[in-house]
Amino acid sequence: MKILNLFLNYSCNAKCPFCFNPAEPAAEEWKGMPLRRAVFVLLEAFGRGCRSVSFIGGEATVRPDFPKLVAAARRIGYEDLRLVTNGFKLADPAYVQLLARAGGEEVGVIVDS
Repeated sequence: MKILNLFLNYSCNAKCPFCFNPAEPAAEEWKGMPLRRAVFVLLEAFGRGCRSVSFIGGEATVRPDFPKLVAAARRIGYEDLRLVTNGFKLADPAYVQLLARAGGEEVGVIVDS
């Protein structure tokens, strides 16, 4: 299955010393890809045969519009949605339910030490 690795933003709610994120990215990079652009990339990749998307970044869950991206990917037809995350926002059961209602199914939590 073809996979789209969608790098959304450099912003993050952790400051891990080993992270590849630049220490002080430009404001636009920190904020990340606009919602409309991200949906366009999802559509374009789906048209090229991608049926799986992995949301990566910095930290995708710090984006207020992230549940909308999950829902858009489902509406487009993606069969497999993945989230690579530090898991901080997943401590909030309401947020997890929001992601599940949007169509999220699988989460990969990064545990580094």
